[in-house]
Amino acid sequence: MAKAKKIIKTEITQPEPIVFGVLRIKELSFFINEQYFKSDEQEAVVNYGNQFAINEFGLVELTIRAYFTYKDSPNQILFGIDVQNVFQVNNIEKYIDVEKKIKLPGWFLITIVNLSVGHTRALLSVHTAGTRFADKILPIANANEMALAFFGKDAMNVI
Repeated sequence: MAKAKKIIKTEITQPEPIVFGVLRIKELSFFINEQYFKSDEQEAVVNYGNQFAINEFGLVELTIRAYFTYKDSPNQILFGIDVQNVFQVNNIEKYIDVEKKIKLPGWFLITIVNLSVGHTRALLSVHTAGTRFADKILPIANANEMALAFFGKDAMNVI
């Protein structure tokens, strides 16, 4: 008589869906100084910064600052851009805790970082086309690492 196989039941929990959309993508500033160009072989370094704001009306704003410098002259900005990305989150009240703080899931923060960096890359590419820095594009970035750097471990719900 054959033994019955033990069935192991597992449940995979999916993150709760957040219904959101891109409300606005706005270039706040752009700067380029081709006088600082050294050579195509000179390695440029990408630097990032951000500003983050959220309100009880469901507006989530992430402004990405991206700028390039050379390794040997980090205080001399070759070119840079600031891009404001505004997202509308439906049912934001589900993410407001008893202390009136808004706590969005880490995976959602990663998603908006990924979208915002993509928007920044596109606008930067348009502006550098036809310049000496045209081949210096914003690289594909690890959105998880960027979100951790921007928001910190606690905000990302990371163990």
